[in-house]
Amino acid sequence: MNILLVEDDVALGEVTAELLMTEGYAVKIAPTFEHALDDLSEPHKYCAVLLDLQLGRARGDTLVRQLRRSGKTLPPVVIFSAQPIGELRNTAAEIGAVAFLQKPCRIAQIMSAIKRAIAR
Repeated sequence: MNILLVEDDVALGEVTAELLMTEGYAVKIAPTFEHALDDLSEPHKYCAVLLDLQLGRARGDTLVRQLRRSGKTLPPVVIFSAQPIGELRNTAAEIGAVAFLQKPCRIAQIMSAIKRAIAR
């Protein structure tokens, strides 16, 4: 199963991708808003998106809104961000994310959220 990891922190992205791969997932890292926009605008086979909210000056929730406005179908979204928990909760509700995780978190929490996303 394919996961798109939208993460601008290169080191964290690589570590998270490696952990997900050890769990059997194929992972592509989109390190910028623009990369994620390109990846999700084209036909794809992602079963879930693990989405950072702060992507440099851009925002992950803006990415989701922009893609939906353009008529793109998105896989289930799991927010994975260091933003305050209230912001995570509100943003998840606003964009219809399946789950939200506050960094740092355990791989078991990430796996649980991804499994919930895929089950939808």
